[in-house]
Amino acid sequence: QQLEQASSEPVARYRAERLAAAGTKHVHDPCCGIGSDSIALARAGMQVEAADSDSVALHFATCNAEVNGAAERIRFRLADCELEPPPPGGAIFLDPARRRGARRIIHPEEWSPGPTAVLAAMVGRSSAVLKLSPAVDLDELVTHFPAPDEIEVLSYLGEAKETVFWYGAAA
Repeated sequence: QQLEQASSEPVARYRAERLAAAGTKHVHDPCCGIGSDSIALARAGMQVEAADSDSVALHFATCNAEVNGAAERIRFRLADCELEPPPPGGAIFLDPARRRGARRIIHPEEWSPGPTAVLAAMVGRSSAVLKLSPAVDLDELVTHFPAPDEIEVLSYLGEAKETVFWYGAAA
């Protein structure tokens, strides 16, 4: 399940380079999963505060960061951002879990973290990046999340991978 949700390396690298080009030095990744986005962010030169509520995923994230030479720029911690939002400051990259087992979850209110926790985590950030499902109607996404400064649909090898809402300096 975690591997299915992980960003592909080229897509994660693209987003990370875009955040770095916006001047981001410090970023929170409170839904880090197995760490593919945290690693890309660290490789782009940012200090990353990564967390996940799944201890097994966090173990893999830590190992993946070490194998990929990014561990020095990432601090991992076990935390559920619905219960313990990331501390203020810096930018934030949010990738809510959109699967339960093998089943895809289409309704944003069922994602983890849900829209309320996502909104709370975004407050006061210099930049925010919200990775969302390209399978969900854009009108529905806009009703659940703040109007972004920019909307981008990313594809890789001819397949739509994600809808990204960009906020603040990164837009």
